[in-house]
Amino acid sequence: MFKTECPVCENQLQISSYQCPECGTGVNGNFPPRTFDILGEAEEDFVITFLVCGGSIKQVEKRLGISYPTVKSRLRRIVELLGAQVDVMETELRSKSDEKVLRELSSGKIDAQEAIRRLRNDQMGENDED
Repeated sequence: MFKTECPVCENQLQISSYQCPECGTGVNGNFPPRTFDILGEAEEDFVITFLVCGGSIKQVEKRLGISYPTVKSRLRRIVELLGAQVDVMETELRSKSDEKVLRELSSGKIDAQEAIRRLRNDQMGENDED
């Protein structure tokens, strides 16, 4: 697990190089942290367990031996930690979906009423393509 906090001043560490362990080639620069780098080891383990369980809260309960409210609480905490990244990703996904609807409207694949229906559904979180 990569520690993202400076052990001296507790500021956010920044990745400044990557190196190939096989040939030794290195790349230096300022690389932004990846979305999940802000999670601690316990949160990362929980996310992996949640994914292995296919997102089933009941399976997570059984696997970790914790209650339903505890699973929900941990999920909420992780979403809070991811906060801004999640909001940005949702906005980008919504924009791409909106662009697709507008392209279909302009090409005549759908009519205005259908475009309005799809755009409204996307805003309410009811994406038809799930």
